Amino acid sequence: TYTELIPYRNTLTTSYRFDKPLWVESQTLCVTKGFHFKTKRELVMRKIAITPQSTRELINMLSVHARLTHLNIRQVDEVFQTQKHYYVSYMYFNGATFADHIMNGGAELSMPQIRTFFKELLHTLGYVHKHGVMLRNLDASNVLFDGKRVLLIGLSRTRIVRTAKPKAKPGKYTDNYSSLMYKAPEVLAKDYDQRADLWAVGMMMYMMLAGAIPFAFKNVDDLAKQIQETPIKMDALTKKKVDQTA
Repeated sequence: TYTELIPYRNTLTTSYRFDKPLWVESQTLCVTKGFHFKTKRELVMRKIAITPQSTRELINMLSVHARLTHLNIRQVDEVFQTQKHYYVSYMYFNGATFADHIMNGGAELSMPQIRTFFKELLHTLGYVHKHGVMLRNLDASNVLFDGKRVLLIGLSRTRIVRTAKPKAKPGKYTDNYSSLMYKAPEVLAKDYDQRADLWAVGMMMYMMLAGAIPFAFKNVDDLAKQIQETPIKMDALTKKKVDQTA
């Protein structure tokens, strides 16, 4: 049960100093920067309202973290439970989301840094898949980058897709939580596997280099249709005269 996974602590406020929230999502989730007095480290604390769904997601996240110890995957430091909330602490990482880098047109990143980002992201994704996990919600807002190091965050909706047996085959799943522009055609067809994560990486790469997504669309339904029916063209990369080393 989740009570076996989540230790209760009554020293939450005496062990940590909380600063102003970094962002708030309705009344169910609040992310705050803080400071741990004992270790003298900056950290990020997620305050999550206790619901059946948040409990399932937290149990899933802790199960996934038990498998994944890669340097490029954000690790959970501590988990606390009060009467109404879970508190999950992580190390603080001073990097912007890759979505921020894309919105800025990658102007602050050199081509070697962009290559480093995708090399590290693909290496980390290979590690994740090798350990029988599918991210499912991979998009540019769930990857941090400081110019040197990649950090995957947001593992609450990942899925363990196979056992530790070497010959076990990945299953296929019909739910996915990433933003529409990162969804593979197979995801929209509700029949996909771990390779959907690779599509999301490809979309990030295209948007960073071209400064736009590879589809022309009028609305959300039209975008979904384009993803399923339109082959990706490299015209935007050619017009922008992207460095050939990319």
